[in-house]
Amino acid sequence: MINATYLPRLMPVILLMSILAACDQPSDTRTEMLSGPMETDILDDMPPPPPPPDFKPPAPAAAQTREHIAVSYSFALEVPADQIEAIQKKHLAECGKLGCKVVSTSIFRWQETSIANSSIRLSPKSFQSFAGIVSAAPATVSSRTEKAEDQTLPVLEVEKRLEPKIALRDRLKGMLTDPGTTNAADLAAVEKELAQVQGDIETTIAQQKHLRTLTETVLVDISYQGKEAEVAGLNFAPVTLAITNAGQTVIRSAASLVSFLATMLPWIPLIAFVGWTVRQGLRRWRAYNARSGRLQPVPAPTP
Repeated sequence: MINATYLPRLMPVILLMSILAACDQPSDTRTEMLSGPMETDILDDMPPPPPPPDFKPPAPAAAQTREHIAVSYSFALEVPADQIEAIQKKHLAECGKLGCKVVSTSIFRWQETSIANSSIRLSPKSFQSFAGIVSAAPATVSSRTEKAEDQTLPVLEVEKRLEPKIALRDRLKGMLTDPGTTNAADLAAVEKELAQVQGDIETTIAQQKHLRTLTETVLVDISYQGKEAEVAGLNFAPVTLAITNAGQTVIRSAASLVSFLATMLPWIPLIAFVGWTVRQGLRRWRAYNARSGRLQPVPAPTP
């Protein structure tokens, strides 16, 4: 038992030993000692550690993987049959004002059927304006479809192929201008390789431009179907078509007769000459038989 007289003298020693024992404990124990409200206050007061010198913040996900989407629209329009060509020309004229590019146009007429088609490309910001023009009267939109095709992978593949080819071209150009390359065979080999690489670069750039056209513009396909006018809600187009077909049948028959007469006309003199010759031969043969008595007259019938 320690005498109470020496207790005040031993207090500094006991305190020192407690501090040393706390320093010898593992880090987990010190963390547990700081748990609770005190730990939160200490961590809040501590400033964040500075980033390393070569640290670069990661780019946003949208910038890392930009999507390349090829968008296309299809419109099926019903328009008056007698205005189908005029409406198509009007749409193409409005398209030109919006700075679009006409890919193809066509128009087909057969009897009472009229069909036209147009294919154009324009910028996405001009599409809504052009869609309003296409949907305006007298045209009626019977169907509208939208299609989106992801072209991100082909675009990235083209870009990855293009970068090393450009770097190789620059190295080959440097070899040509290098004073140390004086061998004619080496120069010829470098020039041949440079020409091949340049051709590959031009082909890849053409593919890149094509993909950019697909993804940076909107393809719009428009089909025009002629619609016959109705009277009191009735469509008399079948009757009109039947009358027209009947008239066409009569005209085609008359044309066939004229063609037959025109075909036979050169042969009519020859046919007449052959007929006359045969007739003259028969008359002479009968006259000869009558003179020789071989041909007996036919007795008249008795009543």
